[in-house]
Amino acid sequence: MELDIQSSKILKGALSILIVLHHLQYGVEVPYFNIFKHVGAPAVSIFFFLSGYGLMSSYIQKGIIYLNGFWRKRIWHIVNPFLIVTFLYLLMNYFDQNSFNSGMLTDLISEGITPLPYSWFVFTIVVFYTFFYCVFRSANLDINWKIICLLLLTVLYILTIKNILDYDRAWWVSVLGFPMGIIYKFYQKALTGILTGIYRISGIIALSVLCVCLILTKNEWLYIFVYAFIPVITILLFNCVEMPKPRFISFLGNISYEIYLFHGVWIVLLRGNHIFIISNILYVLAVFSLTIVTSYLLNISLNKKKSLHENTSSR
Repeated sequence: MELDIQSSKILKGALSILIVLHHLQYGVEVPYFNIFKHVGAPAVSIFFFLSGYGLMSSYIQKGIIYLNGFWRKRIWHIVNPFLIVTFLYLLMNYFDQNSFNSGMLTDLISEGITPLPYSWFVFTIVVFYTFFYCVFRSANLDINWKIICLLLLTVLYILTIKNILDYDRAWWVSVLGFPMGIIYKFYQKALTGILTGIYRISGIIALSVLCVCLILTKNEWLYIFVYAFIPVITILLFNCVEMPKPRFISFLGNISYEIYLFHGVWIVLLRGNHIFIISNILYVLAVFSLTIVTSYLLNISLNKKKSLHENTSSR
C-alpha cells in the first residue's frame, strides 16, 4: 500500500483539475457542471493527506535531521510562490478595477477572506507544517505521543477557526486529512499486513458505508470524519487497481500547487471589467489554458532559481 512518487503525481494532477472545475461551476452554466459542486472538500482533504503522508515519509527515512532547515526548505517553498502570485493578482486586479482594497488585511483576519482567491489552503497548510515541526522536533517524545499531540493541535485549530473566528467551513472541514496522512504512513507496514486481498476490499466497503452514514446525518461535525476517511479509501482503491498514468496528468501533478494558486486569478480576471468572456465554454477553456501556462512558467522559474542557488552554495 505504498504510495510512490509517480502515483502521487497522477493523483495530484487529477485533484487539481477537480478543484478548478469545482470553483468554475459556481459561475458558469455548462451542462453537467453541477456534478463538481461537492468535489472541493474531498479533493482538498486528499491534498492534506498527501502532505502529511509526504512529511512523515521523509521523517521516517531521515529522522529528526529532516527538520533541519525545515522553514527554508519546506515552508518557504510554499510561501514564496504564494507571495509572487498574490502580488501579480493584486497588481492585475488594480488595473482591472481601478481601485485597491485597503481593507484586505482586516478582511483576512476578521472573516478569513484571502487577498488571493481560494488561497485559504496556503494559510492552513503553513499552520499544519508548523504544527508538525513543533511536535516532531522533540527527540525525547515517543512518536505515538507526537501523533496524539498533532491530533490535539488539529482539534484546537478546528475549534478556533469554526467557533471563535467563524471562518468559512473550507478553512476547517477537511483538515483532519493532514494528521490522517501522517498516521497512515506511520502504521502503513502494519496495515499492509492486515489489509490484503479480501480484507482490503472489506475495509474499503466498510469505510465507504460509514462515510455514507455520516453524510446522511447532515451534521457538519461528522463531515470532518468523512473527509478524513475519503483519502484512505482513495489510497486503498488506488492500490487495488492498476491505474493508468497519462503523461499530461502527471505533468499537472508537478505543477498542482501552482495551479491551485493561479486558477482563482483567471477565474476572476477573465470575467472582470476589461476582459469579460461571455461564452461559458470559452471561459472555462481560457481559465484552464492560462492557469496551466502561468503555473508552468512559475514552476520552472522557481526551480531554475533554486538550482542556481544550490549550485552557488555548493561552490
